[in-house]
Amino acid sequence: MDHVTQLAKAKGCYKILVDCTHANIAFYESCGYKRKDAQMARYFDVYGERLPAADPQASGPAAELRATVELGSKEKGVFRFRPLRATDRAKFLALLSQLTTVGEVGEQRFAEQIARVQRREREFVVVVEPADAPDDGSAVVACGTLMLEHKFIHGGRSVGHIEDIVVDSVTRGSGLGK
Repeated sequence: MDHVTQLAKAKGCYKILVDCTHANIAFYESCGYKRKDAQMARYFDVYGERLPAADPQASGPAAELRATVELGSKEKGVFRFRPLRATDRAKFLALLSQLTTVGEVGEQRFAEQIARVQRREREFVVVVEPADAPDDGSAVVACGTLMLEHKFIHGGRSVGHIEDIVVDSVTRGSGLGK
């Protein structure tokens, strides 16, 4: 634990998340970790299915996360879900500030972060805006991040980590988060 903790720090991580059983909490606390919030899990029955292609960009659900889709209904509103872009900076950072302390993120650093996410092909940052709004980042009302962790266990399947799900405070309660 000490080694991987130091490795994470050396790689510039600002936090480490540890999944464990209740029986192992005392051990991780002895390593300097503390309980924070709750973990939720959802399992899929995928063991009879073929593994996705090694290139998540090629096709399938990963490629869909890099596309723009519209979801919703006339009653509750239709929303556009699309990848994060540099033009989303102001609204995206304002959303994240409703979740946590963000700090100063200039335009250049923001663009560099987007490029880094796209190169890694294992992270997907999605923003949401009303479908009838201009497609210029000025109407972003929600966001979320999916990170894929490729595993050696469970037949080489991946684990998805959902982070930074935020719905603008004026839009909360509309069901958009779901």
